[in-house]
Amino acid sequence: MDKKIFLKLVILFSILGVSAFAGTGGSEVNAWYLDISNALKGTWGKIIAVAFLGLTIILFKGGSILGGIFMMLVGLGVGTIPDIVDAKYTALMVESFSIESYFSMQCSFNNLVDKFSSI
Repeated sequence: MDKKIFLKLVILFSILGVSAFAGTGGSEVNAWYLDISNALKGTWGKIIAVAFLGLTIILFKGGSILGGIFMMLVGLGVGTIPDIVDAKYTALMVESFSIESYFSMQCSFNNLVDKFSSI
């Protein structure tokens, strides 16, 4: 493969890696997420926790120890699920580049390719 084509492909893939963050704002599902997290932290979360703990008793009486332990852990942790999701995924929200900065970066990479291809 020609060295110039290979260099252009490497630079193209490095530029496309930056645009992989497009659409990571998440504002489309913000209202739904707030409704679900408020429900899990409020009265509905308590109802779900009591239902899982009730299923724990039924599973223990039926002889399913592992299923009962799993249901008990889910019942005790259902109110903390929104906090876990917030802690895990809040740091991943990256502000995307504007079109102008993208084009200026692309032009500078093209100039760099031209400079290296003339060597």
